[in-house]
Amino acid sequence: VPQTASAAARAARAAKPSGTALSWGSNTNGQLGVGAACTTPGPDCQSAVPRTVRGLGTARTLSRVQAVSGGTEYSLALTAGGRVRAWGNNDHGELGNGTHGTEELTPVAVTGQHGTGQLGSITAISAGNVHNLALARSGLGAGGQVWSWGSNIWGQLGDGTHAGPEHCPVNGRPPSSSDVCSTIPVGVVAPGGTGRLSGVIAVAAGDNHSVALRSDGTVWTWGLNDLGQLGQGASSGPQTCKPFSNFAAVGCSAKPVEVTGPGGSGHLRNIVAVAAGEDYTVAVRSDGTVWAWGSDAFSTLGQPASFQPEHCNSPFAPVAIPCSTTPVQVAGPRGVGHLRGIAAVAANGSPLGLHVLALGRNGHVWAWGVDDMGQLGNNRSEVQSRTPVQVRGPGGRGFLTGVTAIAAGGKLSLALKSDGSVWSWGQNASGQLGTGSTTGPQQCTTQGVACSTRPVQVVGLGGRGFLANVVAIGAGQLHSLAVRQSLNQRA
Repeated sequence: VPQTASAAARAARAAKPSGTALSWGSNTNGQLGVGAACTTPGPDCQSAVPRTVRGLGTARTLSRVQAVSGGTEYSLALTAGGRVRAWGNNDHGELGNGTHGTEELTPVAVTGQHGTGQLGSITAISAGNVHNLALARSGLGAGGQVWSWGSNIWGQLGDGTHAGPEHCPVNGRPPSSSDVCSTIPVGVVAPGGTGRLSGVIAVAAGDNHSVALRSDGTVWTWGLNDLGQLGQGASSGPQTCKPFSNFAAVGCSAKPVEVTGPGGSGHLRNIVAVAAGEDYTVAVRSDGTVWAWGSDAFSTLGQPASFQPEHCNSPFAPVAIPCSTTPVQVAGPRGVGHLRGIAAVAANGSPLGLHVLALGRNGHVWAWGVDDMGQLGNNRSEVQSRTPVQVRGPGGRGFLTGVTAIAAGGKLSLALKSDGSVWSWGQNASGQLGTGSTTGPQQCTTQGVACSTRPVQVVGLGGRGFLANVVAIGAGQLHSLAVRQSLNQRA
């Protein structure tokens, strides 16, 4: 039965299990949250096995966690009490604790409005490249409002400006327009620029743009639009941002704009799930079809060879980039027909977020885009796949089944199965697959980088057995996250 936006809203409000936060992979900026600093070269720069994330202050573990999300070099966690915790890199204020420039090796609390107290009543989080989104609960039961923090040079915070509210100078340089940020949460404004965007049931943070799904099934975007990632039918507006003096002004929007319909007619409707990648956006419609817009330079739009793209001119690229400034329907396997029966999609907002995962209603997983590290999971390592391929099963036999959640990292993919086990595939040079090793199980590309072109099971704490009782997963650019439910929490 096709899901509606109202059903998606009810599911988002349903009680979620909680547990202890775990992490593995790269720890170059403290993104694992285990209290260890990376001194290159050193043993604390990565972990190939899951480790327990530290709690606030002297607490040994970060517990009562319901969701996790990975940014480029930092992490977020949402607690059962509606609070947000953050750790890792903080150059752009992405930890939301009122500071910038100093990494945090253990979780800190994201502050509340005006920098006082703690941000509360949060129901969903999404970490992008260096900015974040958090969805706040509404007492009306029809979706909530959105908070954001971190970099704002393209208006990706959605507070109506790309000239503030703060500056986060990086590496000691003086404040400039390329340092615009907010170290504390700010409210995303309504489309007209006054009041607050409301009725939101899901959020997704990309590299430099943001996405919100409203309870009426409409999609709203803000931030950078140089490659059509806002879905406005053009890449030249609706506003212009010029944070870098040596580059031309670029299309952007500092306030939410509604995504147009296919072909630029009307508006996109009946959407139940969204995801944001480096410079593209993906959405699932209530009929199980998938739609995408933005850059197609790396086949992230899932289009067949016959696709005739638009071309977007970005000052950051030496040539015009194939793109679509309006939603196009993702093709089916081998370009035949269209992909159907999809319940959710995943992408990663880091600069390496160049592949897409789609979770079928039947528990199978599909993938398309860049595949240089085997991140598509189809037993191959190739440049990219234009159209969806089905993720294979363990050992490359059959297909992965029983999946209930997916997460896309930089060149990494994760899947959570109904039995509480976690499976991973893609790059493994930093141990982000969680197999206990950084030297395999395969080698990808001509450089012989550790990878896996098919799902492998994530090992348990300390490398003993396999990770079990997991209720949520997340992925950053080079690290992975999970929430493990304990026995007393399941009772």
